[in-house]
Amino acid sequence: MRLKCLTIFFAVLAAASLPRTAYAQDFAYDSYGVYDPNSKTDWDRGPANGALPTDGAKVHDKIGGEAAGYTPPATCNFNSTKVEHWAQQWSIGSTTSGAGALVQTDTLQKYIGHADHL
Repeated sequence: MRLKCLTIFFAVLAAASLPRTAYAQDFAYDSYGVYDPNSKTDWDRGPANGALPTDGAKVHDKIGGEAAGYTPPATCNFNSTKVEHWAQQWSIGSTTSGAGALVQTDTLQKYIGHADHL
């Protein structure tokens, strides 16, 4: 999993006694896609964020399914019907999305019953 590599990278920075390293997440919105254009999905991607880690140099990232009240309705049964996907980028050196040195790219994928980093 790419996230594990990123976590290890930041852990190595911390082990080298370097100062905490600012990081930022950015979404490539032009890469957004839905699998069924007729589904009229209104699922939320959430905001990209950046921070200065408070626990050494570890970066935590998680993606969830969707809250109640959106179309199509999400479930908690690991239904693997694909709903939407978009590109995610991680940079270090700044807490501003799109700034800093790019260190990782991946795809965030939401399914009806769960979500994943690809």
